[in-house]
This record gives sequence, C-alpha cells and structure tokens, in this order.
Amino acid sequence: MRQRVTRRWRVSRAGQAVPEREAARSVDTRPSDADAGQSGGGKAAASPDGAAGAQGAFPGDAGAGSSGSGERSAADAQQAARLVVVWCPDWPVTAACVAAGVPLHHPAAVFAANRVVACSAVARRNGVRRGMRRREAQASCPELAVLAVDPARDARLFEPVAAAVEELVVGVDVVRPGVVAAPVDGALTYFGDEHRLVESLVGHVSAMAGVEVQIGIADGLFAALAAARRSCVVEPGGSRRFLAPLPVTELDQPGGVLAEFDGCADLVADLVDLLRRLGLRTLGQFAELPERTVSSRFGRLGMLA
Repeated sequence: MRQRVTRRWRVSRAGQAVPEREAARSVDTRPSDADAGQSGGGKAAASPDGAAGAQGAFPGDAGAGSSGSGERSAADAQQAARLVVVWCPDWPVTAACVAAGVPLHHPAAVFAANRVVACSAVARRNGVRRGMRRREAQASCPELAVLAVDPARDARLFEPVAAAVEELVVGVDVVRPGVVAAPVDGALTYFGDEHRLVESLVGHVSAMAGVEVQIGIADGLFAALAAARRSCVVEPGGSRRFLAPLPVTELDQPGGVLAEFDGCADLVADLVDLLRRLGLRTLGQFAELPERTVSSRFGRLGMLA
C-alpha cells in the first residue's frame, strides 16, 4: 500500500521534495530613496517554479546565482518538476460548513482573532474580504455564517479528497488541506496525455469525495498552483511565460507558497502592498529587479519570493 506524505514540502530546482524552511520575520516597508529599477547586481530571474525573486527555482532555494542568462533559464526549465496540483477552492470554508451543517451555497467565512482568514465565493460577492474584522464583514453581509478556524478539522475532512487523488496517481503529497500535488510523469504512462489526466481526476474526485476541484499542471509547485487556480495546463518549459504577466498579488493567495513559511502571512501582504506602491504590478516586473536591489530593499522575504 502506498503511503501518503502529509507534511508540507517544497520542490527544489532539481525536482526533489525537500522540507520547508522558515522565512524571514521582517520586511522593510519604509519608502526607498532608490528607484525600483536601480542598477547593480545581477537580475533576479523568475524561475519555472514561479519564484519571482533571485534565490532560484523556489522560495528558499539557495545557490541559484544572480545571473539571468538564457542558459540558466533553459537549465531550470529542464530540471523543474512537472507537477499536477488538485485544488479545492476555499477549502477551510468548505470544511467548516460541512462540519457545522451550513449549506455550501450560504455565505460563510472562517475567522481567527476576529478577522476573516477565508470566505466563500458567495460571501465575496456580498463584499466580504480576507482580513476584514468580524463586525465589518457582517455589516457587508448580514446573513454571513461565522465559523471558527480549525486546521485539524480541515485536514481530517480533506483526507477523502487526497485518497481519491491517490487512487489515480502515485507520489501524492498533501501540500496543505485543500491542495495536493503529484508528479505527472508516472500518471502519463497510464493516461497518455495531461489533458486526459485532468479530466479523469476532476470526475473521479467529484464522484468519490463529493467536492468540486480545479486542476493545473506546470513546471514547479508555484506555477502549478497558479495554473490550478485558473484550471489550465501550462506547456512544458512555459512556466516563466505563464507567470510573468500575473499580478504580484499571486504571492499573497490564501495559503500560498510564501504563506506556508510559518508566521509570514502578514509579511507577505506587506511585501505585495509595497511592490504595488513601487509600481511593480506583475511577477515579471518583480523578477527583473537586480538581486542587490531585492536584497537591500525587501530583505530575505523578498529574496525568497
């Protein structure tokens, strides 16, 4: 029997799953005297894994160098792990609603420390946003179901989803409750092509676990997560082109790659806000910053990004 690994993980440029590391605890958000595009240092090349910073194919990978050369980019594209990601949108809300008996079509939000940490699509249509205080959220949506955060509940109720995915593909890892990832190569020996794999997973998970999922395939975990949020398959070697026009807010998605590092969720939001104030709207623009600028201006968290 295959054993499913439930720890959080990240994928190195060589495509290996390695333990996550703790990120920096601070971001310099003071206005800078330097222009965001100042010269100096090498370019912070966006990697196939979706890291827009200078440290390599994934947040935390060291030794990627500061060169933005075409040779390095080509090598990264060849070495990045080709992954399929199965994503259950707003999973903390879905799990909380199931546990509390709240209909899934009802507006609902999960709260921690009196702030919204996740909300349903119906709640968002009524003006509820992540980070809102409870009173403000209820003012925007009076019928809002208020639910408590419970990571253990989220993990427990996600088990049937992970098990359903594991019935079709090998090497399944639970990135976090709501997201599973697996290497594509092994599954292709049976399904033949990636689009058929996606169609099979969508139908099987829906039938076995009773939930709707979105699926993406790309080179690297970050890119595959972004692809899953858009229900698309990124061609091999195309993750850089796919990620470049995406907004920097992609770094601050609920439970995103950088937020996986303990204690960094608020810091990531600050980083994204700072990037936007500096006129850096896309991941590609952020990737063009010189490494020296990223290191001095945004600290280690910026380098991890």
